[in-house]
Amino acid sequence: MSEHRQLLLGGFTDHEKAILSRFVEDIEFPPIMEIEPNQSGLTIAEIVKGKKGTGEGKPFTERFIIFYNFQRPEISAFISVYKTLNLPRPLFAAVTPYSMKWSLEKLLHDLVEERRKLAAQKRKTP
Repeated sequence: MSEHRQLLLGGFTDHEKAILSRFVEDIEFPPIMEIEPNQSGLTIAEIVKGKKGTGEGKPFTERFIIFYNFQRPEISAFISVYKTLNLPRPLFAAVTPYSMKWSLEKLLHDLVEERRKLAAQKRKTP
């Protein structure tokens, strides 16, 4: 992965994005890179290189934040503080060399499935 860090997000309202922008500025994270629905067919590698999508694309049904080239402690700290912002909980993901090859659509689909399975396990646990 390259040395630059990127914080990718999508599915948030304008108001939520404004809160997040102030938040990342306060904690000295790189500025937010908003992902557009028409980029969902692109790979994560293409997105972090700045490739733009074409056409309309379907609106995102989930909020998401994707960390590119961040260390685990930075991600954990971000998520801990994010919880205090009173914003809806998004899908969180850290880019790996493996997921760089996936389309955004596949990554989000897998994250939704993973969340669904975890929720089902929690319901089964007494």
